[in-house]
Amino acid sequence: MPANRYCSAVVETTVTVNTPDGDTSETRTQLVDLRSFAEVVAHLQAVRDQQLTQIADAIARGLADRNNYVNIGGFTCELHNAFGGVVEFALSTDYSLMMRREPLPFTWYRNGPDSDDILDFYIDGGHHTEFTLRELATRVDGLEKLERWLYTGEFPKNLR
Repeated sequence: MPANRYCSAVVETTVTVNTPDGDTSETRTQLVDLRSFAEVVAHLQAVRDQQLTQIADAIARGLADRNNYVNIGGFTCELHNAFGGVVEFALSTDYSLMMRREPLPFTWYRNGPDSDDILDFYIDGGHHTEFTLRELATRVDGLEKLERWLYTGEFPKNLR
């Protein structure tokens, strides 16, 4: 990523493509430049809002069971910083999930309360993983650590 960029986010969209054999769906991936921390937070929130709307629409149309979406936490977004680092980051109302993908080794930041309560975070689209609150960070703490990672390239250390 060129040095003048603050952050890039990977955005995947599914489009319908007309072919001689009929319509097919293709997933297209692009990098979107985000030029400030405010834009990063707005992007994270927009992804969450869009995903929640799609789930609500599927439930309303009878295509999904409301009981399968009781503990929704958030939906990860792949973010690239100017230092070559890659994280997946997700926001919930009160918590966040920050996972380092590059540089290796894979890890995630955790500083949540000592609680066995569970939230589901959706990673790589539809796959979801249950996390106890102690495996997460508070929303505010996670955003502070994300901002520092974007400015310095340093992934935060876990406090426990």
